[in-house]
Order: sequence, then structure tokens, then C-alpha cells
Amino acid sequence: MSPSGRRIERLLALFGELKRRRVFRVAGVYLVAAWGTVEVTTTVLPLMGAPEWAARVVFAIVAAGFPVALVLAWVFDITPAGLRIDAADAGVPARHVRMSQAVLLTAAAVVGLAVPLFLLVQMRSQTSPGDPGTAEIAIADNRVMVFPFRTSSALEPLLGEDISTLIAHALDGAGDLRSFDGWSVMTPEERTDIRLLTDARVRELARSRGCRYALTGQIVVLSGEVEVVVQLEDVMARSIFPSRASRGNEAEVWQLGLNAATQVLPEILPAGSTHLGTGWDRRPPAAVASFLRGEQHFRRARFEDALRSYDQAIAADSTFALAALRAAQGAAWTVDPERASHYARLTLRQPMPPRFAELVRGFVAYHVGQAAVALQHFERVIADDPAMPIAWMQIGEVYRHLLPRARRPDSVAVAAFREAARLAPGGFESYFHLLEAALHAGDLAAAEPLLARFRADDIDEPLRRRVELMHDCVRDGPDPVRWNTEARADASQVFLAAKTLAAAAMNLGCAEVGYRTLYDGTPDDVSNRWSAVKGLHATLLARGRTTDATAFLDDVIRTDTDLAWAARRFHIIGALVSDVPAAVAEDAARVYRDEVAAGTPNANNLWTLAMWEARNGRVDAVRLLAEAVQRMIASATLERDALAARGEDVEGAGQTLRRLRLIDASVRGHLALARGDSTAALEILEGLVPDAPAELLSWHFFEPLGLDQLTLATLLLRQGRYEDALTVADVFDSPAPMAYLWYLPASLRLRLEAAEALGLEALARDYRMRIDNLPGP
Repeated sequence: MSPSGRRIERLLALFGELKRRRVFRVAGVYLVAAWGTVEVTTTVLPLMGAPEWAARVVFAIVAAGFPVALVLAWVFDITPAGLRIDAADAGVPARHVRMSQAVLLTAAAVVGLAVPLFLLVQMRSQTSPGDPGTAEIAIADNRVMVFPFRTSSALEPLLGEDISTLIAHALDGAGDLRSFDGWSVMTPEERTDIRLLTDARVRELARSRGCRYALTGQIVVLSGEVEVVVQLEDVMARSIFPSRASRGNEAEVWQLGLNAATQVLPEILPAGSTHLGTGWDRRPPAAVASFLRGEQHFRRARFEDALRSYDQAIAADSTFALAALRAAQGAAWTVDPERASHYARLTLRQPMPPRFAELVRGFVAYHVGQAAVALQHFERVIADDPAMPIAWMQIGEVYRHLLPRARRPDSVAVAAFREAARLAPGGFESYFHLLEAALHAGDLAAAEPLLARFRADDIDEPLRRRVELMHDCVRDGPDPVRWNTEARADASQVFLAAKTLAAAAMNLGCAEVGYRTLYDGTPDDVSNRWSAVKGLHATLLARGRTTDATAFLDDVIRTDTDLAWAARRFHIIGALVSDVPAAVAEDAARVYRDEVAAGTPNANNLWTLAMWEARNGRVDAVRLLAEAVQRMIASATLERDALAARGEDVEGAGQTLRRLRLIDASVRGHLALARGDSTAALEILEGLVPDAPAELLSWHFFEPLGLDQLTLATLLLRQGRYEDALTVADVFDSPAPMAYLWYLPASLRLRLEAAEALGLEALARDYRMRIDNLPGP
């Protein structure tokens, strides 16, 4: 008989033996019983208030029993006299039977234990939107989670949410209490129907966020009056304090809620004499109403609506610091940095609890581009309260939108957003950034559940369309028709989608189509065309298509009178960091030399020309350009001082002066390098850090200091300071500045060399793969 015939014969024999020993019958009966058990438990346990993981534990136990049942069916036979070893094994030596049984039972035990252990690991590692997971924070005696109140059907449905919002804000500052917004950790279903929030679920959510206490309540109508009832529970002791109530007119409902909550304070603040209404009772009711409407909109990512409500609250009460803080956050999300900075400064003028004062100072520093200062303030907030989601969120914003010098700032940002999302699963902002990061990385497995949550929420239409466009392009590849459709609907969202996908050269095919669509499809919008020119030129260079990039830029210079003057800069940048022919850059440089000779230099063009002259060793030319920058600084200083003397706004003049000083330092650093003084160049460039507001860093070609950062990393590499070189060059993975795409390929080659010198082979493999993938499809 052939070998294949013998194999078939053995398989048939095994099949017959399995049938004789009733293994198939046992498997069928077990699966039917298991299915019934799982169905009953998943239905009954939630009704009994059991935690969500209880059903998964039952499933794990049932799954673990299946291989054990099959092994027992093989080894034993059921007879009238009880369990007996199967007759087929009776003639086998006893020690062989025992050994075989031991092996089989051990294997069953291993498989049986592996299933629940795997599920346990999955339960501990996975955190879905609305589920805080099982990784709990250490319980703090001063933390209170406040949940939306149940509301009578005769009242406005969102009134219960408003009352809990007001109490949560008022609790911050009552003694040393720290409040936590329960709405942010509830599931969408629980938010829609608060009756689904069981007592067991309240305790689970409060413990998961390190809250010793949970505050719930209800608002009812009795005999024409409104009664607000507040209940406080010690979730560790599982003891409920006596409920407190306050009754009055519907118009006083917010004050009633604060009164009732105040009555429970002695239970957790034995020496507390704080009344939660202090400060709130002096605010105009219209201001409080507008603020609470703003909170409703902000939670649901309707930032324009939220900002209008906060504006109304501040108009009704100019001392409303909390409304100003929330308005600053709303303005940041509507990409209005000037407004965000204005409201942040307005907040600083009012007294606030210390941790909020630190938060606001960090927010102000963030909006003026002071990354290191902002991080110091936010880290102090975290040191005081590590479970404060907004502080983690703002740390992520710093690492994402500003450019602090740190290893893997993009990864640090994602880690901070994950912590914010873990602490407040209902918070839109952190999940939006995590979804962007997943799409940017092309990680559809991570993006899909986030996108599903995004679709389920009532999110602003422009944001929804942007993430849908990004997702579809990453999944299906670029579709020019789709990008054109979106550009007609909202060109700004197309730009943001293309910019996000282009970052770190992760999705250059999508970015190229997006930028080209933006340039071709918005002929009357100079701002959009200018953004598209920068993005498309950098994308083509990053993909190694130098000829296409040069031809595109030549066409812009020849046909687009609005952009030709400035577009020549990019020919020079291309020659500095890529293989754009020197003759092309030299033609552009001649135009800028004529501009300088005419005595009317533009600062950005002057810097670009200085970089080209320095690269070609023309020391005298660079020195003259450095002197021209000094004269521009002197003139800008006089202008700023004159504006200040007249009592006029000096912010614009201050920004001009700030940029000129950066240009001056950059030119001096490259002048030292042209002279052969690498020590002086290194000292100047190490002290040169981006300090522009986030918006400028995002779109400006110079402000992120890409050439200076690359030159610094190169000098550090030559000196053998490989770790420092990696730290500096890692900034080019930042998703914020679109200008970094010009420098990314050179930075990857530099980082590969540094990683190889340090013996970091895994890191070197990552850089090699990224370099190989740059051309893309």
C-alpha cells in the first residue's frame, strides 16, 4: 500500500474509534448545553446588575470545559456499574494506560486553562469606548464621581445632565475634593437612558477612576414644585449616606441641586463649611444657562455651538473664569488660535483653584508656542491629580502640535491621548486624535472601532466627513473623484485630511491626490492653493519624484502670479535637502538677490537665500544677509515700541519681531558652519527651538525650523552623539508641520546611521523599511 493510502487508512480508523467512543456525541451534547448556558447568563446577569465581565467569565469557564469533556469521553466509558476505562484499553499494560491518560488530561488542562487566561488578558488589555476597562486607579478619599440625575418626564430631559455638570464644577474647590464627570465614562446607551445605569455599574465606574464616592440623584415634580434629591455612596464600603433633598420652583432648579449636594458635604468633609452655591449664586442665571448649554455642546463635539454659548455666558458675566477656559478650548478646536489665546488670558485675570490656575497657565503657554513651559504646568496638574483627563489631553496636544525636543514625540502624544481616553472614555477630543493617529499609521484594525464610535456620536458634519475621507483612502486607496467631491464641500477639511495622512510619509499616495485636488479645484482661493503647492511639492520630493516636483513648481511660477514670487523658495529647499539640480536653485536665488539689492527684502526670502549661500560656502554673502536681518530687527523693534506708546495692539508686531530673531539665529548658525566653525554652529543651533503658535507651526515653511533641526542632528551625528542626534531628528515624525515632509527622507537616513552606530538593530530595521517604502505605489 502506498504511504498516502496508509495515511487515509489511519484517519478512517481514528474516525471510527472516535465514533465508537462516543466523542462526537459528547461534543454535540456539550455544545448545545454550553450555548444554552451562555445565552441564559448573557441575558440574566445584566438584569441582576452584574458587571459586564461576569458573562465573559462564564463563557471562559464553558470554553475551558470543552477539551476536558472530549478527553474524558475518549478515556472512559459509561456502564451500569459506573465509569470504566474503555474496553479497548483493557489489554494495554497499566503503566502505558496511566501514562496516556496523564498526557491526555494534562493537555486538556493546558488547553482548558489557556482559554480563560487568554480571555483574562484580553479583558485587562482592551478598553472600548464607554468601558473603563479593568485597570483601576488607586482609590482617593477626596474623589467624587458625579453622574447625570434621573429626570421626571415632565421636565427638560437634559436638566439632569445640567445639574450634575454644575455640581461637579462646584465640588472642585470644596475643601480638597476632586470631582469626576460620570457622563464621560458612561456608554452611549446609558447616556440616552439613564435608567440603564444600575447601582452596581455606578460603583464599578467610580472605582475604575479612583473615586471613593459616587454622587447620583433625581429631579421630580411634586405638587407643582420641583424636588432635587441627591444620594452619596461610599463605593468602597458599599454604604449609602442618607439622601438629601431640596424643593422649590422650577426656575431655581440649579440652586436646588447645589443646596441638596451641599447637605451631603459634611459626610465627606467633617470640617467642611463650604456651600457649593458660593460664587454660582452671584452669577446671572442667563450666564449659568448659557454655560451649561455650552457644556452640552462641547461634550458632543459641537464646538461652534459650544463657543457661541460660552461667548453668551461671558457676555452676561465677564468674571466667569470657567466659561472663559472652556471657550479657549472650544476656540482651539475651531482652529481660532487668536480667540483661544484671548480667552485663556481672560481666565488668568480671575481667581481659580490652584490646579485650574496651573492648567490655564499651561494653556496660555501652549497657545503662544512655549512647549516646555506648557508641559511644566500640565505636569504639575498631573502630579496633583493624575486622574485628570483634561491635563493628559493637553499634554498630548503639546506633543502633537508643538515641537518639544523629545524622543518619539508622536508616540508620547498618542500615549497621553490614550490615558485621557481611558480616564474619560466619553471625551470626544482624545478619541478623535487616536482615530487620526491610527489612520495616519494605516492601522485599520485600531481605527475601525474608533470610527464606529465616531459614527455613533452626534459629531459635527465637517469632522465626520474628514475622518471618513481619510479612512476610505487608507482602506481603498486614493479616489480623485471622492477627493474632488469633498473639496467642493469643504476645502479646509480636504487640506487637513491630506496633511494628516502625509505626516511622517505614511500615506503619500492619498496626500498627493488630496493636495493636487486642492490646487486644481480652488482656483479662486489663494490660501488653499498656497497650502497645496507646499504640500504637493514636498510630497513629490519625499516620493523621490524630483523631476515631477520641479516641473510642478516651474508651472506654478510660470502661470500663478499670486504664488510665483514665494514658490521659488521651494526650489532652493529642494536643492538643500534633495537632488533638485543646483542650477534650478541658482535661478531662484538670483531673483532673491535682486530683491535684496533693491533694498526691499522679504524676511522669508532673505532666510532662504542665506541658507543657499551658506551651503555654497559664500561667507561674505551670508554675512551681508545677516546684517540685513539685524537692520530688520531694529526697525521692527522701533515699530513695536511706537505702537505700545500709542496704546495700540502690539501682538502682530511682537510676532514679527519673534520670527526675525529666529531668522537671525538661524543665519548666524549657518554662517558659522560656512566658516568651518562647527563648535559655534552647534552652540547656536542647540539653543534654537521652535516657539511659534501651533497654527503657524502647522503651515509655515520656516517656523518649524526644519533645516536647522536637520543640520543640528547632522552635527551631533558627526560628533558621535548618536542618542542626541536621534532625539533631535525624531521631531520630523511630528504630524503637525507640513514643512517637515521636505526634510523627512534625509532625517530617516540620518537616524538609520545613528541607530546602526548604537547597535539598535530593531530600530534600524524600522528606518530601513520606512526608507524603502518612501516611493510608494
